[in-house]
Amino acid sequence: MKVMASQFGQVARWIPAWFPAWFFLAAGSFFTQAFAAVDVSPQEQQIFELLRADSGQNRPGVSLDPILCKVARARAKDMATRHFFAHVNPDGVGPNLAVRRAGYKLPNWWGNDPAANYVESIAAGYTNAGSTWSAWMGSPHHKDHLLALNSFYANQTKVGVGYAFNNDDTYKHYWVVITAPPQPKPKVKMTSPAKGDKVTTPEIEVLGNTSADPEPVVVEGRVEHFSGTSAFQPATGVSNWRLRTVSLAPGRNRIKVRTLKGDGSVIAETSTTVDYVVMKPLTVLIQGEGTVSKNLAGITSQELGQILQTVAKPAKGWLFAGWSGTISSSSAALSFRMEEGVVLTALFVPNPFIERGGSYLGVFSGGGQAGMVQVRLNQQGLFTGKLKLGGEKSGFSGKFSPEGIAQLELDGVALRLEVNGDQTVDVTVTDGANIMLPTANRTTRVVEKDTSELVFGEAEGIGAPTGEGLATVLIKKKGRVHFTGVLADGTAFSQGLQVTADGTVPVYISLYENGGSLVGVLPATAPVNGELLWIKTGVFSATVQVAEAP
Repeated sequence: MKVMASQFGQVARWIPAWFPAWFFLAAGSFFTQAFAAVDVSPQEQQIFELLRADSGQNRPGVSLDPILCKVARARAKDMATRHFFAHVNPDGVGPNLAVRRAGYKLPNWWGNDPAANYVESIAAGYTNAGSTWSAWMGSPHHKDHLLALNSFYANQTKVGVGYAFNNDDTYKHYWVVITAPPQPKPKVKMTSPAKGDKVTTPEIEVLGNTSADPEPVVVEGRVEHFSGTSAFQPATGVSNWRLRTVSLAPGRNRIKVRTLKGDGSVIAETSTTVDYVVMKPLTVLIQGEGTVSKNLAGITSQELGQILQTVAKPAKGWLFAGWSGTISSSSAALSFRMEEGVVLTALFVPNPFIERGGSYLGVFSGGGQAGMVQVRLNQQGLFTGKLKLGGEKSGFSGKFSPEGIAQLELDGVALRLEVNGDQTVDVTVTDGANIMLPTANRTTRVVEKDTSELVFGEAEGIGAPTGEGLATVLIKKKGRVHFTGVLADGTAFSQGLQVTADGTVPVYISLYENGGSLVGVLPATAPVNGELLWIKTGVFSATVQVAEAP
């Protein structure tokens, strides 16, 4: 009985010849997977499991390789048939060369010596796997090789095992183990067209090559486009392949190529992108006074499938009112995919807000409730504001349409604003039960200072307090008003107000810790006579006549 190792050595522990066969059948899912794709005999199977499961195994993981198993079995059979026991056969072929001839790639730096052996351990005369493994483990060189105790073997994680029997041979039983580094990862490469190429014809030729094991059976490719994906079509050739006719769609195309095994499973794939450039006219019209960016105004020639972006910019004194045509949008910034027959119009209208910028103020009442609305408007139609209703305050903001309309939803309240002339904003307040229609007048700062002493007459309303009240109205600079007084029930109030352009002072004063209010409109100049609504929620709602004190 003999054993021979590779030129770099090995280690192991003794395993008895009677090592039970059932162990190999119960080795678990790893064992099953290791042999699933490789045809091995029971003896070869047992040798591999001994190598894999040995506690001294220094490789991170091993698996059977069909090519290496084929080579190992052929070499075992060759020794049994031609009655020799050596790493180099009578023809002068050693293990390295045998592996390379089978199509398995070994590192180039190993050289090309036909008798070289960096991968093989052999044994002869042992009747079973257990005794063979024990013999190898008793030999330092074999142990080094099979357990990768020498770092040279550590990356040789692919294994081939071979066993042959010849009753007419002296040794009868021959055993071979071959280890080798994994094959390079399979690759498929496109050499033409280059990534990002722009082409002007709808059909092109795609060229490329494949490398590494396993050798693909077929190469196929397809085109993927935003409008759809074509079916895979086979290429001509494998190592160097060609897709003769690839049909493109206008715009960006992704060309995907893959290699397949005989069972249809994918080995490797790659992709690249090319742009099929088709130029078509784009029409962008301008209605009113303004411009569009990116030099797209008028009729220009643009690439089909390209994403185009432009921004409409109004001239001074104008507003952008929207895009129409093939695409409708209220946003000045427009992004779209170029298609055939696109016609767009950028609409600009005279700016109605240039003379209307400023602050607006109005008060209202209805259904036993009262409130105030304040709006601040700029010359571009943007606004901010506050709504006071029944003791609750809500802030809001937005932008008027070019027609001067805005609609908002606040907490439980619908609000509609409409610019009406230069001095007013019409407001509709809907709280679900009541609709109130105040007019917000533009505030003014051009006023004359004045002071008026007021008398509140007898309140007219069921349950209203009896008696009179007194107040003082002080109109100060820039239209600010200081309104103070005492009501008939002894409730004192003090509130800052504002004069509006129509010469009035909208009054809204919250009373009874937001449980009531005093609301109405009084003249800003003498005589300050008018009527206010006095509300105490759930108690009374009464009108009060206001007159200057004698």
